[in-house]
Amino acid sequence: QHEYNQDVYLNYDLSNDISTNNNKKNILLRYNFILFTIITSINRACDNLVISYYTAMLGVSGSLGLGILFISQALTSLLLSKAITKYFGCKNSLTISHIGFTLICLCFYLSIYVFPLFAWPLITFGSISGGFSVAIWWTAQSEYYSRSCDNIYDTSDDKTLDINSIRSDLASYWTIIYLGLDMSLKLLGTVVSYYHTSRLLFTIVAAVAALATIAGIQLIDDLEDDTYIPSTASSKIKISDSIRHVQATFFFYMTDSRIQLISIFFMAY
Repeated sequence: QHEYNQDVYLNYDLSNDISTNNNKKNILLRYNFILFTIITSINRACDNLVISYYTAMLGVSGSLGLGILFISQALTSLLLSKAITKYFGCKNSLTISHIGFTLICLCFYLSIYVFPLFAWPLITFGSISGGFSVAIWWTAQSEYYSRSCDNIYDTSDDKTLDINSIRSDLASYWTIIYLGLDMSLKLLGTVVSYYHTSRLLFTIVAAVAALATIAGIQLIDDLEDDTYIPSTASSKIKISDSIRHVQATFFFYMTDSRIQLISIFFMAY
């Protein structure tokens, strides 16, 4: 009996189990990407909606706030976004950016309806945090997209499916969901503003941004814990690495005329 059991064990084909597990992981990774796209798009749409009302609701202060926001975004993108994403990881960086989006919505609401005497400090703080968050968000979501593509490819049993096909699929999901939610929220804002007060609109926007931030913390998978992609642990990243990255960014900016030309138009905008 022992020899029979041993023989069955040695000749047991594990390929079916491995294939089933990979298939389950592949499906879960795809669902996770769609969930990530929905949550992060809601946060970004709330931020975009508030920014679109800056000048209309705040006048000159709003225009100055937009200038601060774009300059903050440009400087963070050039100097810090890659280093911060590398240090904190994709999910934590996304959480930081989502918190920043919530702050800009909250500061906008408080500056108009609660503390109008402190509108300028609130708008300044919200604009700086908003610009910082947008820069981190673009870098982190791009990295998350790349890791999702790699993980889905590694767990796919369809050997005829190449990595470019997966990238194309996820990019289409991202585009439809991101632009669809952004447009839908702006249309909803128009309807709510028409039939109700703007205060109700911005209350809803701030609440939705906060809830989406919490949902992202709880529901989005941390892909850096996945065995398919080597984790870049934050404990292994030294401050000197961030400093070297900043220095390399300055060097790249000073030696590449294309970046210099683009940055002039971006700063002017």
